[in-house]
Amino acid sequence: MKYGKCLVVAAVLGMTVSAGAQTTVINSGIFSWVISNPYSVGDGSEGLIAFVLSVVNTTGDPANNPQAFDSKASGFGGITAAALHQEYSPGAAISTPVNNTGIASVIDTHFLLGGVPHAFDSGTGAPQENYLTNSAEAPATGGALAAFAETSFGNQLTGTFTLTGAVGDTMDVAHIVVPNGATVSVHGQVASTLGEKDPVDNFSFTVAVIPTPGALPLGVAGLALIRRRGRGDRMVT
Repeated sequence: MKYGKCLVVAAVLGMTVSAGAQTTVINSGIFSWVISNPYSVGDGSEGLIAFVLSVVNTTGDPANNPQAFDSKASGFGGITAAALHQEYSPGAAISTPVNNTGIASVIDTHFLLGGVPHAFDSGTGAPQENYLTNSAEAPATGGALAAFAETSFGNQLTGTFTLTGAVGDTMDVAHIVVPNGATVSVHGQVASTLGEKDPVDNFSFTVAVIPTPGALPLGVAGLALIRRRGRGDRMVT
């Protein structure tokens, strides 16, 4: 089977980032994958940046709102990168693949499901992350859990989940933290409210925060280099 390939360069230059600003990294049938404009996080030890990865219904039909994301149960690769930053607590047996603990901080990579009614696919779809190498970043966790928090780098965040309550046209999938200029890959499939599925998504993008002379402290230029490959690959303009 032959797979189509597209290379897209999307740049936001000389701008001050505002709340809700985002860049479309790929259009995929019913849905588009978007990222919020990245920003620097942490104490600078690892040059970390953070952004939110989301799925958006592009059709205007509420029946096509995103309801489920499969990145594990069907054997997909999930969200991967050479260095996904993590904050967690091995001593207190607290992992953070979901933002439902006090240790899922601004420098932690996790699914954004805390407070959102959802269910994980039983057994094979349970959320999972890994920890491979130490990080020099100081933990961002405060309060009673501060003494238990540690930082690390892993290379995978996976899980298969369905939103069980009312859904809107946007599903915030994950908060991702990587070193500036890192390449992130996504391998999974999204289903709509009616269960209709988009083709399996398998794409990568490189994202960086570039200082803009004269901009306010939150001013960045967001650079995304996106290569997508997969069944039914197509771009919508």
